[in-house]
Amino acid sequence: MLLQIHTLTTYGPSLLNRDRDGMAKRIQFGNASRIRVSSQCLKRHWRDEMKLALADIPDGWRTRAFFTHQVRPRFEDAYAEWQATEHEKKPLDATTVERLLEVLRKNVVPDKESDDGDGSADGEDRPDKKRKGKKSKHASKDAQQELLPDQQAKSENGAEEDEEEDSNGIDTKQPILFGMREADYFAQMMLRACKESKSNPAEALDVEMKRKKKNIQAMSKSAAGLTAALFGRMSTGDILARVDAPVHVAHAFTTHEANTVWDYFAVVDDILKEKGSGAAHINETELGSGTYYGYVVVDIPLLLSNMTGCLPSAWRGQDRQMAMRVLGELIRCVTSKSPGAKKGSTAPYAVSDFTLIEVGKAQPRALANSFLEAVSCNEDVRVESARRLLKYMDRLDRAYGMEAKRFLSTSLEMDVPIINESRQDAIDHALDAIWI
Repeated sequence: MLLQIHTLTTYGPSLLNRDRDGMAKRIQFGNASRIRVSSQCLKRHWRDEMKLALADIPDGWRTRAFFTHQVRPRFEDAYAEWQATEHEKKPLDATTVERLLEVLRKNVVPDKESDDGDGSADGEDRPDKKRKGKKSKHASKDAQQELLPDQQAKSENGAEEDEEEDSNGIDTKQPILFGMREADYFAQMMLRACKESKSNPAEALDVEMKRKKKNIQAMSKSAAGLTAALFGRMSTGDILARVDAPVHVAHAFTTHEANTVWDYFAVVDDILKEKGSGAAHINETELGSGTYYGYVVVDIPLLLSNMTGCLPSAWRGQDRQMAMRVLGELIRCVTSKSPGAKKGSTAPYAVSDFTLIEVGKAQPRALANSFLEAVSCNEDVRVESARRLLKYMDRLDRAYGMEAKRFLSTSLEMDVPIINESRQDAIDHALDAIWI
């Protein structure tokens, strides 16, 4: 069972997603260059919003310092509680803690283990790698500003500092997504090792980790947290479970040709202006506007499997209320959570003018080809984009047949072949259709 979400969202002058040179991201599609917003950018904003709206659902952290900043304090608190009930006290020394954490880290995350940074298993959003070569000739002035002396020193000594950070053997070399429940579980494993072997708890922990490897891996899939359940987690180790991403997000792009301008601005020094110093800072930034097509696919059985630990084939027997909460919030974020750089100077906030939700079992397909020929900006781009999308969908239906239930919510004044509902009604009816 698959859920597809198509959106058309229009933004005024803004800079939604910047490239390495500080310019609006672009993509050539069909007969024109378009402004785009990367899927990584979209997912990041949706994740942050969903964490607030679904705060009661355990989530996690994408970090290098999981073992030192999350597992360690949990273990130390648990150890203190245990010692409070013991007649023969054994103070916990830092060396023992570090040895336990090192054993834990090496079992959970092999030295070559790395994550894509986004938590998705499809290789998106990897941490930035050092780039070589000359800067683009189109680089903005922001990107070409000289480093301050302390930044230059940090840059020159960066390699040495990185090596020093990783030298403790505990922090991971790349950010990895871990769940809150995983932190609790690992802390309890460390405590059990201390109880079983007061002379060498690190060795006892190593033995238990290897003995319970399969159990830990089975547990960690559903314990990885909400973010991993939605957007996946990359893992190549034997213990940390890989979580495939059930939510697939396309890069959003303008349905028409990219339309941008360079915004020149100056900053006046409030104190020195009386001495005729003029502008204290002069710069420029690229701004663009347009109607963006967005596309999201959700694999429902895989989502339920990630959330509960069940087999994907057994998804219908799981708690549908929790899944409906998560899906409902995801759709709300997709249709109303705005990405955007330079928020303070552009206020890039908008909601979708057109939302089409499809529910069915057939192979999903994007409707991006509706815009291979860029929409003309000499008319209402929003309405013409919606018409193009519906017309292309109709042609696909006649060619392949319609195998999905559809629900539409639009604020546009136009004739549509599907019942136009409020956004909430469209979401509710689409979610009900999943379980019918």
